[in-house]
Amino acid sequence: MIAALRLDVLSLIPLTPMSFERYLNNNSLIEIRDAALAENLYLARREFLLADLSLDFIGGIPMKFTAPKDLILADLQYLNAIEYLDGNVVPLAVWLGNAASHAVMPPKREVFRKGQTEVLAAFSFNRPATEPPNETVAGSREERIVHQNDMVPYSFLAAGHAAGTSVARLLVPRFEGGSPRLHPGGTSVRYFGTGWLLGQRYLVTNHHVVNARDDAEPDATEADLALQAKGAQVQFDYNSDGAEGRVVLVEQLEAWHRRGQLDYAVLKLATDAGPALRLAGQMPTASSSQTVAVNIVQHPGGAPKQLGIRNNVLYRVTERDIEYFTDTDGGSSGSPVLDDGWKVVGLHKLSKPVSNVMFQGMPSPFVNVATRIDLVVNDLKTRFPDLWKAIDASG
Repeated sequence: MIAALRLDVLSLIPLTPMSFERYLNNNSLIEIRDAALAENLYLARREFLLADLSLDFIGGIPMKFTAPKDLILADLQYLNAIEYLDGNVVPLAVWLGNAASHAVMPPKREVFRKGQTEVLAAFSFNRPATEPPNETVAGSREERIVHQNDMVPYSFLAAGHAAGTSVARLLVPRFEGGSPRLHPGGTSVRYFGTGWLLGQRYLVTNHHVVNARDDAEPDATEADLALQAKGAQVQFDYNSDGAEGRVVLVEQLEAWHRRGQLDYAVLKLATDAGPALRLAGQMPTASSSQTVAVNIVQHPGGAPKQLGIRNNVLYRVTERDIEYFTDTDGGSSGSPVLDDGWKVVGLHKLSKPVSNVMFQGMPSPFVNVATRIDLVVNDLKTRFPDLWKAIDASG
């Protein structure tokens, strides 16, 4: 139930630049709209921006437009007209907080944070008279953000879980001269890795995962590489010990770029396997003044699916790679590196030694490294245009 402005009144508010300006003026809303467009937050991510608001309230927001430019501004104008909901929830502040959490570019994130701060300050100044005048949080003192606000909306967890369903464990058999290599007991020699859905029927991982060779060895021949890809076991939903998960067969190896460069491979699956992960429209920017998070969904050591989100700090972005402190292990190769909007920014491939690097007050001898996903996409578009069209069409 809306406490300050009834729905029958809201239905009369025109969704135009003349809309009622309760918190922010229309120029500020346009600036926020443009930041959301630059971050590509609509249409697919609209539900995350409105998360933490009741379904009844969300259902009452008109959707008279389909073009993101118009829809974003209409949403913002509608939310800007509402003072608060029950529980002193300010819808526009919720939207702005969610947008900041999903933003990748620090300048755009700051636009959302600045707007949220202004909205909450205005609400606090005009706090409803119905609120008990001496109400406090039990046992509280003045609270402070330490360095920067690292809180994320509750929907962050659900969105991460949804993204994780597109990640699979890979077990790749080793072939030599067209024949599988066997252990002394007769079982096939297999290598662990991780892959994820670039399209509903297309899975991407590292070339070195499909290559199924140790670092010092020569690469597999193209014939053996193709056999290894086709014989790979792709296991989705392997989320705990004893879980059988869901195994999807590989139809064929579609494309690859050898390790040491972009280090990727694309496998075409025998059937559609689920929703593809979304790709970031822009690479994150490392900053000495602000921490940027990168999250990794992975199968380290072939173990059940795990999520690196505790020390997930970006270190550096180069012309080819993204470097970070997020934890990985053997078998994590091929994992998606994701921003806080759960969009892919990189393809994890290795760790590398570094010197004179400090993390959490201690020297760090290594950083983990991913190939920038924009370079992988550009290579696919250039060298395999028909394949990219098929991937793009498969969603």
